[in-house]
Amino acid sequence: MIRPVSIAALAGLTAFALLPRSAAADDVLKQTDKADFVVPGAGAADKKEPTKEPEGWRPRLALGLTVSFGDNRSVVGQTDGATVAFGLKFDAGVDFRRGGHEWRNSLNLAEGLTRTPTLPVFVKSVDLLALESIYLYHVTPWFGPFARATMLTSMFRGADVRPAPVTYQITHVDGTVETETQSRLALSDPFLPMTLKQSVGPFLRPVEREAINVEIRAGVGAQETIARKQLASTDDEKTPVIEIKELANVNQIGVEAAADLWGMVSDKRVTYRIGADFMIPLAHTTLVAGDTRSSVDLMNIELSGQLSFKLVDWASLDYQVKAIREPQVLDAFQVRNSLLLTLGLAYNGEKK
Repeated sequence: MIRPVSIAALAGLTAFALLPRSAAADDVLKQTDKADFVVPGAGAADKKEPTKEPEGWRPRLALGLTVSFGDNRSVVGQTDGATVAFGLKFDAGVDFRRGGHEWRNSLNLAEGLTRTPTLPVFVKSVDLLALESIYLYHVTPWFGPFARATMLTSMFRGADVRPAPVTYQITHVDGTVETETQSRLALSDPFLPMTLKQSVGPFLRPVEREAINVEIRAGVGAQETIARKQLASTDDEKTPVIEIKELANVNQIGVEAAADLWGMVSDKRVTYRIGADFMIPLAHTTLVAGDTRSSVDLMNIELSGQLSFKLVDWASLDYQVKAIREPQVLDAFQVRNSLLLTLGLAYNGEKK
């Protein structure tokens, strides 16, 4: 015979033993219920980290050559003769990154010669040499101070070449005007004009991804243009003469703002870069008599763009454009465009 006390004790022990299991089961059910309402992939974007550049030195090099040839003989609507074009592209650089330190250095060289039936001499069609060095200290991954220096010039002599003699009207810095009639007028010496820029201030890097990087800079800037006794064409097509202006050296200090956008898409086969740089000179070389332009009127603008399509490992299609306006030197946009099918080799320091 089982006593009532024993039955009650056994029931109590059983209930006590089941309590932890019930609580654990409730937890499992609660977790299961929560999991049932999780959207697949939700939160993945929040966990995605910015692309982290490898630390240490990272060199890069790209060398390319372009050649174009065409010849016409007794073709209706075409001038008899050969058209030949040569192009050279050389891009090199070395970057360094460790901890909060980032240092980027680049050298860009582009040269081109063209000969046509209407102008049967080789004429310089592209001539660009650019150097840039920029140091950034990342107080945070997206903010800190920077210092930047650049140089922009051309390597070879420049000239205005015509198929027949024309009249050039040259306006000198002192206001005197002279005319010359000839088919070739020398315009610039090697490495002139040369523009040097320096700037310091804070930067922002709000976006840093492989596909898109955004960098914004602002601060104090200085610019020196070495152009004494160089000539530039300011031709007005409505007049019978070719207007030429003599340039002078210009020094400026002011406030600067710049922005760069770059990245790689389509499995790194397409690369792009867009840049804009503005500088308002607050102090500058004295203007000539009668020139009443304000600092805003003298604002320097530099716009640039580059788009590259990697066709195969040894060939790419590259488009570059650069537009520069320096009103105190030459009050007009100087625009350079080039489209090159580049055959060459490239090295970017990446380990495969």
